[in-house]
Amino acid sequence: MRETKEIILQQKGQNLTFVIEQMPATKLQIWLMKALTCLLGTEISELDFGALQKEINIKGLSFLQNLDIDKIEPLINTLYSCVKYKVDGTLMQIDQNNIDSIILDVRTLFSLQKEVLKHNLSFFGESPLNINEGVKQTVNTFNMPMFQTK
Repeated sequence: MRETKEIILQQKGQNLTFVIEQMPATKLQIWLMKALTCLLGTEISELDFGALQKEINIKGLSFLQNLDIDKIEPLINTLYSCVKYKVDGTLMQIDQNNIDSIILDVRTLFSLQKEVLKHNLSFFGESPLNINEGVKQTVNTFNMPMFQTK
């Protein structure tokens, strides 16, 4: 089951509640490959993540100036597929057709997008081998990590 997270964002003194669900792994993988290709203007097979990190550190936000909006817009819209708006206990799926009727301030929109990215990309800060510290690790016949409780 994918993890969900409920967040509350302020907009003009009003609380907006959203539920963010992680993207399926295969959808996130494709999303990441497309996003990195847009950012770097190169194919994934040519990526040098060390060079990417240095370039981002040097250029900061100017790193984004050459983005092709026609390629980025579908990626932004895909982020909304992870979000539901919660009002009076009812969940409403967010998409590019209804988001402007819910979010009126671009700062709120950026905050929501940031939370969706954090929720979906949190694995970058984790090692799959250290997720369950103190748990004995075994390997199955497919060489995939498996964990057993003590």
